Amino acid sequence: MQTSDLKAKGMLKIRVLEIENGQLIIQGTEKLSVQDGVIRFFAADENGNEYAADIQPYSDPGSKGGGEKPDVEECRYSIIIPAADGLCVAFYAETGQQTVELSPGYDKYIGLNRKERHSYMIKSGYIVICRGISLYLMKDTAKNRRHAETRYALSSIRKKGAGWLKTRAGEISLRNEIEKKKLKNQAAFVSVRADDHLMGNLERVYSEADFPKIFYSKKDPEKTPEYMGEMSKLIASSKVLVTDDYLYPLRTIRKKEGQFFIQLWHAAGAFKKFGVGESGMFPEVDALYHRDYDLVAVSSEYVREIYAKAFRVDADKVKAIGIPRTDKWYDPEYIENTRKSVKDRVPEISGKQIILYAPSFRKPPGRERVYIPEVDYKAINDALGEDQIMLLCPHPLMPPFEGVWEYDRIKLLQNIPTDDVMTVADLLITDYSSVIFEFSLLNKPMMFFCYDYDTYDKDFYLDYEKDLPGDIIRSTEELIVRLKEKDFKADDNLSAFREKYMSACDGKSTERVVNAISEYLNRGR
Repeated sequence: MQTSDLKAKGMLKIRVLEIENGQLIIQGTEKLSVQDGVIRFFAADENGNEYAADIQPYSDPGSKGGGEKPDVEECRYSIIIPAADGLCVAFYAETGQQTVELSPGYDKYIGLNRKERHSYMIKSGYIVICRGISLYLMKDTAKNRRHAETRYALSSIRKKGAGWLKTRAGEISLRNEIEKKKLKNQAAFVSVRADDHLMGNLERVYSEADFPKIFYSKKDPEKTPEYMGEMSKLIASSKVLVTDDYLYPLRTIRKKEGQFFIQLWHAAGAFKKFGVGESGMFPEVDALYHRDYDLVAVSSEYVREIYAKAFRVDADKVKAIGIPRTDKWYDPEYIENTRKSVKDRVPEISGKQIILYAPSFRKPPGRERVYIPEVDYKAINDALGEDQIMLLCPHPLMPPFEGVWEYDRIKLLQNIPTDDVMTVADLLITDYSSVIFEFSLLNKPMMFFCYDYDTYDKDFYLDYEKDLPGDIIRSTEELIVRLKEKDFKADDNLSAFREKYMSACDGKSTERVVNAISEYLNRGR
């Protein structure tokens, strides 16, 4: 690598900039250290103190889309510098022949932009300013805020015009409102999994709770400033936050003193790997979403350590108190009423052996984010007996099935929840879906149709070929042979599987979660 290349754009990216315990923590990716021993990458302050970068090899799974390997190898770095009023930090690469000052780029969500002069953000008692190709810190005081905002505004007005002021005024107003919000003694249920209603665990707990509560649910709120603002203000003003997925505001909003954050993850057990290192995000960015959890509710003691590692939280914050939405499987009246409802909506299943096919979504390299499983539906349809019917329940992330569904013995159900269909199913066929954990509570047989096992792009927590409670089927031909047998029985391993992954789910999970939230609401009163 020539030294002139070191000034090229994109050589240094700052993805995380935090101030914790008096330390300025800078993390990101760089393309300088791929020739180990040739280039030294470091930061230095205005006094000449140098801070070496902790560097690890890294291939960004999102750099080209679809999980493909990037064109240029990168390294992941971390630099820790004592934070101080007046600190000025710059970044350098040394080749042995000369030292070159680097121009960093910033992740768009950090709040700094090297293309905007005097761009700044406020973080843990400091104002962090983008000063040319350096970072500058000063104490967060009202006077310093006015000074920072005046310089930034004057520069931006010259570049963007006076119309920029209206947008900026809204941003400052929201920031100040979030900072000054006093905590209400209420639990806020906030989700990004549906628009204007709660699902799964949150719906169950919210409906059973008698403490002060409020909910807000919007898909992809980061795409709509209004939704982001409303969500952020609700989080900042509620003593307890309860969520069930990644929640974007938690990347930038820190928990206030006296607040408690609860994660009721939307999946039970532990099948496909998830969380930090598996989401496609830069790992330290991923961890920002989860850093402030006080409680993560899980389905068994066995999976506690798995969730702790996935979210990078202390294991003692992960509690095996069960999955609230599984309580319904211990309610005979619910099961019977749901069975009747499904039979009324799908009358053609009456008197037939019912096979539920619930495939997971696919997201392979070089293709759309998800796609419909490529199965020979015609061959399966033709092989089913007159006394059999297959109910196909697509994963929620799959695109709608297009065209005319022509099969008389395979019924496509796009508007009936898979959970409801589970009550009438005599057999579950799936592949990599966590639906198996809840289905195990019904003590019914399962099969695993993994025609694309060799190319599927996810790793698993369990041993796929040894741990699953049912036969593994690798081809349509093999599946057809098994379906024609018709005599399906629960696997001998099912009881041990259920105990390992779902032992905390006993019909009282909602009660335990409600009690945990109530305890948090009562603290400090």
